[in-house]
Amino acid sequence: MSRVSSRLRLGCAVAALLLTACSEDPASAPMIGSVQLDVTAPVSLEVGDTYTLTARALDTGGTVLPTVLFVWSTSDAEVATVTAGTGSTGIVSAIGVGTARITAAAAGRTATVDVIVTAAADPTDGGG
Repeated sequence: MSRVSSRLRLGCAVAALLLTACSEDPASAPMIGSVQLDVTAPVSLEVGDTYTLTARALDTGGTVLPTVLFVWSTSDAEVATVTAGTGSTGIVSAIGVGTARITAAAAGRTATVDVIVTAAADPTDGGG
């Protein structure tokens, strides 16, 4: 009985140490005031193109926060998809004709840009 009790206490102590080591003081974490993208005007692409967007988060005082993880999403995956790239980038892939809104989000703040996808030019068209 005391062996089980000792192991239980040891397990609880280890868990408490891990939680303490991995936790941050929420009061010291900077608050994200806004998220911005490197473009604000709609992005025009042809089917098959890719485009790299860059997001940045600013604190409530307007200072850029360098280590923010962004979640990327699209309003229409049949028109354009987006996947997280390296750092704060999102890689947009033009899939089909139409318009999709791409969103970068962090801590409840978002920035969006519309992506307008047109049909790819026919390389045999207009060549004579």
